[in-house]
Amino acid sequence: MHQLGLVYKRLGQLDRARKTLEKEAEEQPNSVSALVELARVAYQQQDYRAVPGYLAHARELEPQNPDVHFFYGMACVELDLGREAYNSLNQAVSLNPSNPYYNYALGAVSLELDLPEAISRFQRYCELRPHDPRGRFALGVAYFYNHKLDLARTELEDVAKHPDISAGAHYYLGRIADQQDKLPEAEIELKRALEAKRNYADAYAELGHVRLKNKQYTLAEEALQEALGLDSENYTATLSLMILISAPTIRAQKMRRIVSKN
Repeated sequence: MHQLGLVYKRLGQLDRARKTLEKEAEEQPNSVSALVELARVAYQQQDYRAVPGYLAHARELEPQNPDVHFFYGMACVELDLGREAYNSLNQAVSLNPSNPYYNYALGAVSLELDLPEAISRFQRYCELRPHDPRGRFALGVAYFYNHKLDLARTELEDVAKHPDISAGAHYYLGRIADQQDKLPEAEIELKRALEAKRNYADAYAELGHVRLKNKQYTLAEEALQEALGLDSENYTATLSLMILISAPTIRAQKMRRIVSKN
């Protein structure tokens, strides 16, 4: 029955796979393999709420199984249960500290929760996977959010040449330059981010913010409108546009246009 469920899964017949594996789990309630496969099928079906239920039982049966803790944590990520995800992923790392993916996932959740532990987790990932630029990029971002800007710059400059992460690396390099009041450098980096990824709403928003600080009001508005066209709820773009519209110089320009038309 277990093998039949796996065959259905490989064929993409997920409903049949789940029914078959559920029947197996009913007949063998202490089968961790059946529960884990059920969780995988539910995850593929994007039925994320069902996944923790299967895995919670599997975790009770095998509390020292790091894979179960890891999978449970990733399901919590999908459900936006940050603290629960952190606890489960932390347990997985405790049971298997040399697994790079456990460390990376725990670092990502720690970063989302604004925990300084993100740095040490990404450092560990880089030790375990030294040739993966994604680890260096993640470490650079962790340094950035922990206000270690020089360390962040070093990591991000080293990986900015990799196509898959070039846009993100230049985006954060632009934000670093902005925070250090190096506005011309910030604009260059953000333009590079947009060259690598043309529909990068956050990069347009940050570029608009930089141009606003540099009093390039028309160019700032263009970048901010681009950002909002890609992401209508972009916080940085919305806030910067409100500041731009309320600026006395902008109001004066609009009044002059109104008067000239009349």
